[in-house]
Amino acid sequence: MTDSTLYFDVVILLIVFISLAVIAVAGSVLLVIKFGHPDDKNVALLPKFVVIYSLFLAVSSVALFPIDVACRSSDALSSIIYYVWIAMFINIAAFLVIIIPLAIAFYEESSTDKSVCRSLIYGLVPLMLIGVAIAILYPFFGTNSLSPEDIQRFQSRSGWNYIPSSLSQIYSDHISIGYFGLAIMAMIGWIAFILFVPIGVAMLPIDMVRAFIHRPKALNIVEYTREKQAIGREASVLLKAAQDVGQSRKGSLNLFVGRSTKRSRKELLALEMQTYELKRRRMTLEIAYSYRGGNPLWYGLQLLLGVIYAILTIAWIVHLTLAVVVDASPALSTVLLELQKFGGTFPVFSIVAFVVLSEYLLLSAIKGSFKFSLGTAWLSIYPMEVGNTLMSAFLVNSWLILALVVPLIQFCTIAFADYVAGTVIGMIFLLRINNIRFFKGVLFYDNIYMYLMLWIFLITLLVVAVSSKGKRKEINIRSSAVVEGA
Repeated sequence: MTDSTLYFDVVILLIVFISLAVIAVAGSVLLVIKFGHPDDKNVALLPKFVVIYSLFLAVSSVALFPIDVACRSSDALSSIIYYVWIAMFINIAAFLVIIIPLAIAFYEESSTDKSVCRSLIYGLVPLMLIGVAIAILYPFFGTNSLSPEDIQRFQSRSGWNYIPSSLSQIYSDHISIGYFGLAIMAMIGWIAFILFVPIGVAMLPIDMVRAFIHRPKALNIVEYTREKQAIGREASVLLKAAQDVGQSRKGSLNLFVGRSTKRSRKELLALEMQTYELKRRRMTLEIAYSYRGGNPLWYGLQLLLGVIYAILTIAWIVHLTLAVVVDASPALSTVLLELQKFGGTFPVFSIVAFVVLSEYLLLSAIKGSFKFSLGTAWLSIYPMEVGNTLMSAFLVNSWLILALVVPLIQFCTIAFADYVAGTVIGMIFLLRINNIRFFKGVLFYDNIYMYLMLWIFLITLLVVAVSSKGKRKEINIRSSAVVEGA
């Protein structure tokens, strides 16, 4: 490939990258406007900016991959891409440990009389925790078990010998504080990634097909009134249960305050989930009566998305299974390499396939976090509801997305190892981060993380199979049962 052709392809990719960035910003703005709560209208401007920029970072990180692939044959362009990646990771780190926590703290405290100083302290807690973690762990885990054979294997696989000057210590035993900080971010994200992605990969197609099968049917006035009264009775039970939990917390003895607080939190989370389900039933009821069942085109789109999601789920599960069971080369990476042969000098098919496959994992992780929160009493739920989403929910979900971006990038460098061979991002993770003791000796040892993801996927399917098989669960609780920790 000539230099003129290479630079032309890079220009085209930059145009695509900028277009995706503009779409991400525009989509984020529309998301905030469409889903935002009326109480946040024309206020909370800083949290809104934080949400929009966070989503921009998430999309841009994935979109930067194809540009890195296109630039790998040029040392000069690869050097530029290296610093772009570093700037991207610095931005993500700043938003994860400083900006988003501060935005959440100030937003939550804005409705109270608590001081700005207290909000600042709450917001800086993640930064202090990360700093302490790096200070404690770096002396023990800040070594790189990379051997000369690993480097030779990487270079022979990629056919690429370029190493930026800033990585001149790549052969040393220790890695820099900056890379170790990136590894810490990845470690935190991997906990959520391994747990939430398999759940989301399983549930995304299932829930879409369920939404089509169990779409609202038109109701007459008698049916509507009867169902509305039933929902009202259940709402009264939930209200009574919430009042009982409140009285229970107030009447707790100081000697057992720790146990009581933990128990009350579990009860409140259970009530929160049941209240959410009841609100969903009420919304479905209104659609069934007021809109005669809703727009059939929307439910047809849900079915189509369910089929597409099922195909993507099967593709990822086949990829993981082949990698674990038969130790085959990454299947999806081979697909991307084949798609790269089409389209001439501009591999549009491989770019689209890569973006779709990687963004699907991010979408699955978000779905998985919500399903996990809804199915357990361990985490609070932050649902995104049209016209009823507070900025706190936006900020928490934005933090989760950014926390998942780093392990997503790391996972993609492994899943698409042949596709990203010779790229800057491949070198950063495959040569540096992946060879830190924690990753090489624990998480990536004998593909442990793949086994965990496959097992969680199978457990999710088993839970779905033995549950109500897609039928709507009736909320039938008694206040005493909730107070006892149900």
